[in-house]
Amino acid sequence: MDGSSTAGTSGFFIPQAVAVRASAAGLTLQAQTRVATKDADNSSYTAFTLGGGFEGVNFSVGQHSGSGTGTNLNYGATYIAANTKIGDIGLNGTFANNTGDLVGKTYMLGASYSLTEAVSVGGIYARGIAAVGNQTSLNLKYSLSKSTVAYVTYGTFSKATGNYGNTNELGVNTKNATAIGISHSF
Repeated sequence: MDGSSTAGTSGFFIPQAVAVRASAAGLTLQAQTRVATKDADNSSYTAFTLGGGFEGVNFSVGQHSGSGTGTNLNYGATYIAANTKIGDIGLNGTFANNTGDLVGKTYMLGASYSLTEAVSVGGIYARGIAAVGNQTSLNLKYSLSKSTVAYVTYGTFSKATGNYGNTNELGVNTKNATAIGISHSF
């Protein structure tokens, strides 16, 4: 990953957004925004991200919010994310402050290590609010080409159950999963 790429931290995909990107002297900055009023589904979605990269360190800060129909009508998040590669070790992290119907702070920390030019191992720990849960995963990746990767991932997911207002009724529901597949980037 070089400093000219913000793909890993430019935030999230923002539909119908306007984006501006500039590069100079090894520094890349990209800004995206979308402001929408209520549409036919009576929902709205507003977002802004500012991302960039310099000398192998990529970053993104942003805010998004919206409202709609159904569950979780109102939501918002302000976040900061960064990633870098030091030798054969990749490091990344994200922190978000969630508002609206689901309130709380969430974060994700990840690391990967290249065993060979084609093989890498990695892990992620993500902690969410009680209603969303936590995740720990480990993966092994084998690069078949520059754009195709075979992978094996093992993950464990835990989520609090019960009445959140009464700690005597709280429990933990844990699920384990294994995935094997091939990923191709276009």
